[in-house]
Amino acid sequence: MTSILDLQTADKVPPPIWEVFPGDVPDHPYCTDDLASGLLIRSRKTALGFAHIQFNDPARIRFLPFDIDSPDAYEAYERAQLPAPNVYIGNPENGHAHLAWALEQPVLTGENARQSPIRYAEAVERGFARRLGADPAYSGLIVKNPLHKRHRTLWLAPRPYALADLAAELTTEDKRFRPRDAADMGSIGRNVQVFDETRSIAYREVRSFKKNGGTLEQFRNRVERIAFGVNLQFASPLPPREIKASARSISKWIWSKFSDARFVAIQSQRGERSGAARAAHAEIVQAQILSFVLASRDASANSSGLLSDMVRGGASTTCKQIASALKTPQRTIERHLAALKARGAL
Repeated sequence: MTSILDLQTADKVPPPIWEVFPGDVPDHPYCTDDLASGLLIRSRKTALGFAHIQFNDPARIRFLPFDIDSPDAYEAYERAQLPAPNVYIGNPENGHAHLAWALEQPVLTGENARQSPIRYAEAVERGFARRLGADPAYSGLIVKNPLHKRHRTLWLAPRPYALADLAAELTTEDKRFRPRDAADMGSIGRNVQVFDETRSIAYREVRSFKKNGGTLEQFRNRVERIAFGVNLQFASPLPPREIKASARSISKWIWSKFSDARFVAIQSQRGERSGAARAAHAEIVQAQILSFVLASRDASANSSGLLSDMVRGGASTTCKQIASALKTPQRTIERHLAALKARGAL
């Protein structure tokens, strides 16, 4: 059965998307005739007879589907000034619909997938959802089956899109992540969020596993439990197969890359950066103190007394003045004054 991937290697003009769509459905997709009664897993041939079907498998993203809950859903892409979707699948009773854009090159999300293309696709998904006014809580897992007679299907753009071309239709503001988006991010965004949060926790735990003689299998099971916990934060969680794929990827990478020597090197680098940052901040504060003192000397006839008090180290009033002016704790000012005095700057 022909799929989108076959279009890339064909010498002749590729057939339109509606001819190759059945071959792009996962081998054993989720499907159902009634979302309220739950999902089934069936062979592709059987699943294509159900009203709702899974478009993307856990290891790759072939389609970007969106849920438009308005009676004029067909016009959503035109109002948003976006290119025509490859397919419109509508409810003939209320006009609500799913719009889906097919990708020339699927974005891999499996065990060995790179994160940068996934994040790129996430930004495009976020921008399209924002421009379309799509349901932000829609997981994208199950889509109306365009081949089912229950729906009104319109095949529009005949060829799949390059992800870069879809991204070019969006502004930076369209794609920008906002903190309030976290609870209602799209399916790709949820995948990235699970990956980031799980990886962060796993990095903190791998050293303990290795020191105590743990195995990769034990670590993978622990990472999987973490990933499933992170997934619970979403109103529409990712399917278990996607969570397991992410957990395998994270555990395999961290286990193979982590060592005590690497841990020590990373901690050393962080300490050096932290020390350099503290030194730079100290120089800034001390420069501000000197600037304050010089300004006071020029402005006040009693400034020589001010300097003399500071040199003797008994300038509590002076410290209060500087602390107030610089909005810095008085004890911090006292410490920097002592340092300036020690190096002869005062």
